[in-house]
Amino acid sequence: MVGLAKIHETVVQVEQLQTSLAHKRKELNDKNEEANLKLKQMVHDQQEAEKKRISSQEL
Repeated sequence: MVGLAKIHETVVQVEQLQTSLAHKRKELNDKNEEANLKLKQMVHDQQEAEKKRISSQEL
């Protein structure tokens, strides 16, 4: 019976780890999406600043 108890304990641990992994995977995906949005905004802002710089040099 000790062997079966150990197997059951291992199954429970695996289920807990899978739940934790799913949660962390979602967090990672959310953070990646947030980082990508910030990067796009930074590129956009940089392009706008470059346009303004070129425009001011033409004057």
